[in-house]
Amino acid sequence: MPWVDPDALFVRGPAREPHGFWLDAGPDAREGWSHLGVGTPAPPPLAAVIGAGDDRLPGRFGGGWVGWFGYDGAAARAGAPAVVDADVPDTAGLDVTWFVSFDHARQEAWLFSPGTAREDAATHLDRWLTSDPIVPTPIPPRAATARVTAARYAELIERCRDAI
Repeated sequence: MPWVDPDALFVRGPAREPHGFWLDAGPDAREGWSHLGVGTPAPPPLAAVIGAGDDRLPGRFGGGWVGWFGYDGAAARAGAPAVVDADVPDTAGLDVTWFVSFDHARQEAWLFSPGTAREDAATHLDRWLTSDPIVPTPIPPRAATARVTAARYAELIERCRDAI
């Protein structure tokens, strides 16, 4: 497929989808890889491997599960002080159906999909490439609030240092 900036494609495609994702190499990346696409909501696999990749694949990503693990949930499981927000899931993720990979150094892009989804993926990609970008609604800034006092925070840091 022709090179297109991942940011430009994201706002024309996955941002419009109910279950889109974007793994980004960073703003104005000149090297590294970005991947964006769609998937189906799914819990993390039982043996989630963080940061693994397959060196034989462009960008070391071949699909599978993408998502996140919440910081506070992990901290609570480790016995560290945490405030778990009941309104935010501890994990969220997608089983990737198909995706586009971008090699920023070479300015090359590839569409990946299983053979059974190839036509659907190509149709979606064509629609994305010709769609108008969405314009995000600005979110008003919120003030950050501390969970503990500065003195208590310093105590917690020392507790961590002692544990190390």
